[in-house]
This record gives sequence, C-alpha cells and structure tokens, in this order.
Amino acid sequence: MISMGKIISTEKLSLNGDNIRLGSSEQNKFEVTDAQGNILISKDSIEASISSLSAQIEENEFATVQVALTEGQSTVTVPFGKTFSFAPQVAASILGGGSSAIMAAQLTSVSLTEASFQLTDEVAAGEAYIMQMVALSSSVAPEATSIDTESAIGERTGDPQGTIFFSSDTSKFLIYTGSSWITFSAA
Repeated sequence: MISMGKIISTEKLSLNGDNIRLGSSEQNKFEVTDAQGNILISKDSIEASISSLSAQIEENEFATVQVALTEGQSTVTVPFGKTFSFAPQVAASILGGGSSAIMAAQLTSVSLTEASFQLTDEVAAGEAYIMQMVALSSSVAPEATSIDTESAIGERTGDPQGTIFFSSDTSKFLIYTGSSWITFSAA
C-alpha cells in the first residue's frame, strides 16, 4: 500500500490563539515571534548564543583530579596535571566510606601547577577516602574591572534568590537571599 501525504507550504504559523508565531523569512531561517512581531527566538539568535558560549569555554581552563588519601596523611598536595595561564580557583570535596568519619580539607596554597590542602584529621588505619578537586581559571588575562568585587556584588538587587557569586577582591562567596547578600569565607 502506498500512502501519500500533502506538503503544506506556509510562511507563518500562528499558535496559541496567535500569541506565538513561527515564521520563515528566508530559506534555512526561522523565527518565533509574539503577537506584536517581536522576535522571541530565531535560528540566528541560537547560533549566536552557541558561538558566544563556545568562545567563553575556549577562554577558560579547567582541571579535575581525583586522588586517594592514605593512612596517616594530614596534608595533601594535588598536581593539576597541567600548568594554568593564571591562578585558578580551586574547590575540593572528600568522600569516605559509609562508616568513615567526616573529613574536610582546607585549601592552604594554590600555584599554577598544584593545590595544597590541610585535612581536619589524619587518615586513620583502615579508612578509605577519595579527594575530588576541580580547578578553573580563565586563559585570558583578567581585565581591570570592579564588577566582581564584594562591594559591586553587594549593590546588585535584581538577581534571583540563591544566586552565588565569588568576589575577586576578598575571596568570599556571596549568596543572595532575595533581599540581601550573605558572605562566606572561601578559605
């Protein structure tokens, strides 16, 4: 049995009571507009967003490292496995077994090639811990700007509740409550 379909060609398609319109102004292009003709999204805007994101990714360097902690260890130096162009921001977490005591690590130093941590306790005999670390840095020289300073972040008021920033001048995390900023020391 052969079935045949009909191809309908249209330049505009109205959806949701004409509140959303899908149109094509030229070949291989599309636009989604509102009832007033304002472009909500288009092939060009999607391509520009992807291009911008790609450029941002290329401007950043990162490393993720996982190391096993050994018995008696109370400090650990973790090599990044690469040399960063600029000093990275570093975060680490320690995973233990189900009956293992909770262990934390405090970042004590960072270089372009490694990070060092002080553990809250020595690793006990028979305990198994894994440290997971991530380091992130821009591969482009930081610009002289005050956008990410604690005072500049503190002046922001339009961010959604739960927004988190890291201040470059005080090395603190700032979390927006919906009405004010709460600060936490990163070190």
